[in-house]
Amino acid sequence: MSTTALSRAHAACYAPAAWRPAVAAVPRRLFSARPLWSADPMGPDPALATLLTVLDSADIGPGMRVLHVGCGSGYATALICHRTGDPALVTATAADPVEAAAARWRLAQAGCPAQVFIARPDQGYARCAPYDRIVSTDLFGHPPAAWRAQLAPGGRAAVPPRM
Repeated sequence: MSTTALSRAHAACYAPAAWRPAVAAVPRRLFSARPLWSADPMGPDPALATLLTVLDSADIGPGMRVLHVGCGSGYATALICHRTGDPALVTATAADPVEAAAARWRLAQAGCPAQVFIARPDQGYARCAPYDRIVSTDLFGHPPAAWRAQLAPGGRAAVPPRM
């Protein structure tokens, strides 16, 4: 087994059950030079653990329309695309045009050509609303009011708790 395959297999075993197939399938190396997991063989990278906790709490399922606010490198967006089963259902935003362009390129390389738009995080992205789920790993504490207006009935927003 290659080092990359071993790293993905190791990562997948620590991911929540619903996200294991996505973590195993999405090539992290396209999104970051940073190793997927820490040097500690007993546990995951804390940032990735937080990301997976937020994604798991969002309860994203196949066929859902999802907005990923603050997509960064695009790695979480790629995981979301894998989970929904269709990149056309996933919209991502970045505040920085350079970051958005880089995320678009990485997502295309990973076979997850989600739409990435430039938008302020607190505004969400109303043009493609309504969404079944809105997620962000930025520390908001509470989802902004603009996001609530963009959720479909029964929709859910997920962010990490404020520390």
